[in-house]
Amino acid sequence: MSMMSIIDMIKTILKSSVVWIMMVIAAILNGLFRENVLIPGLGASKALPLSGIFLSLFVLVIIAVSIGIFGKLKVKEYFMIGGFWVVLTLIFEIGLGVIVRSRSLEEIIQLFNIFTGNFFLLVLLTTFFSPWITAKLRKII
Repeated sequence: MSMMSIIDMIKTILKSSVVWIMMVIAAILNGLFRENVLIPGLGASKALPLSGIFLSLFVLVIIAVSIGIFGKLKVKEYFMIGGFWVVLTLIFEIGLGVIVRSRSLEEIIQLFNIFTGNFFLLVLLTTFFSPWITAKLRKII
């Protein structure tokens, strides 16, 4: 690996981290909206899936708006960025659940159960595929 490609890789990681922080901020705001508006207005059974759909759309928009900062990459690199975001999200969510909220592993696993109305899996899939999808839609690749 040449020095230039290492520098490019570091730049991509830094840019990806900034975009991911924007997604975290959107997720926090989405959670506040769910807890303070959707649940009181619609009830938890309707608010949770709606919140997951909203967050997936927010993530898609954030990625669509920011995908241009990465420039033209290879297809696999867009998937690597999406995978990086998914890993960061899982570390954040599991860490937050275990350390801050004192949740058990069983409770955290329920995040992936769409039958409970939790669409976290949709958010992760959106996060993973959106870099490639938005780059194609914006004709970057």
